[in-house]
Amino acid sequence: MTDQPTPAANETTGAAHEVVPPTAPMPMGSTGMSITIVAFVVFIATWIGAKTAALTAPTGVDGAGDIELLQLVLFIIAGAAAVVVGRQLRSIPRSVFIVITVFYFVLAGLGSIFTASSDNLQVDAPFLLVLSALVFIADLAYPLIIAQVLAVTVSRVTPAAADADAAEDAEADADSSAVAALDARARRHGKTAATFLFIAAGITVLDWLARTLPLVLPPDWQTSDWAMTVALWSWFDVPNAIAAAVGSVAAVFALRAVAESRDLPIPDPVVGHSPTESTGGLWPEQARPKLAHALTFLTVAGGLYFCLTSTSLAIGFACGTAGGYPAWALGMFLFTLGAIVLAIVTLDAVTRPRRISTARS
Repeated sequence: MTDQPTPAANETTGAAHEVVPPTAPMPMGSTGMSITIVAFVVFIATWIGAKTAALTAPTGVDGAGDIELLQLVLFIIAGAAAVVVGRQLRSIPRSVFIVITVFYFVLAGLGSIFTASSDNLQVDAPFLLVLSALVFIADLAYPLIIAQVLAVTVSRVTPAAADADAAEDAEADADSSAVAALDARARRHGKTAATFLFIAAGITVLDWLARTLPLVLPPDWQTSDWAMTVALWSWFDVPNAIAAAVGSVAAVFALRAVAESRDLPIPDPVVGHSPTESTGGLWPEQARPKLAHALTFLTVAGGLYFCLTSTSLAIGFACGTAGGYPAWALGMFLFTLGAIVLAIVTLDAVTRPRRISTARS
């Protein structure tokens, strides 16, 4: 067999025509994906827990020290989980991300300590004001950073197949079976993630409709006790918070399914068509990964905002988090819209027709 030049990292995949930037994250395998998902779940739980603990911490009374200690522990765990999420980044971007993460959680920890103990520590008002402003800005910025890190790292998949021209006929048949199994797995994971995204978005829509129902009732009914109770019932935010957390994780799985489907070898081209053209679906072949990347970023970032603000509303602190009600409304909008469109894009990507070739030239 004539020697062929060694293909680039993605030349056996659907992204063969693309040049991988040198700063792109390292490819992530199945084990790395599992570690990333666990770390992200831990981050959500501990970050939300630490921020809500800051809202419920008493000031100037016995027991405040225990809450502050709990906050610090949760912040440390959340920071460590965030570092694990970004471990696939290249050395320089990873170092920058770690510095940002350490700065954010140290700042958040100091903010919670000085805010809860301002009376006992005799903190200057200007210092406390500046610290609160920095924490406010950091709380708004960090979910965007963690969402982008997730979208970038999860979308880099370990190549699924070796150079096809270097395989023997028997190995070609085995490769075809392996690709079929990978395709089936991507379809299964994509459909499951899309289902959870639809459910999470549906919960937020139903919750919003239930709360706005009194506004469309006749005037006499709008002031009734049951209508006011439905409109103001803070426990409506509990399913919102759960849906936002679950939907954010499902968004990561959805992006992974799109990336895995894209990573599979290009199907045999139809006569008269280029192998890089679309093989079916609502979006062009090359547009799906970029669109899924952007939608995952919006869904995760919006989901983190929505989960945090919904949790604070559920425990009775309407404006206790960064952004207050505007952040809640913006997070709900971004999360719901992003989840619905990402679910559609994912289903389109994993269910498109694929012809797996068993012939090798």
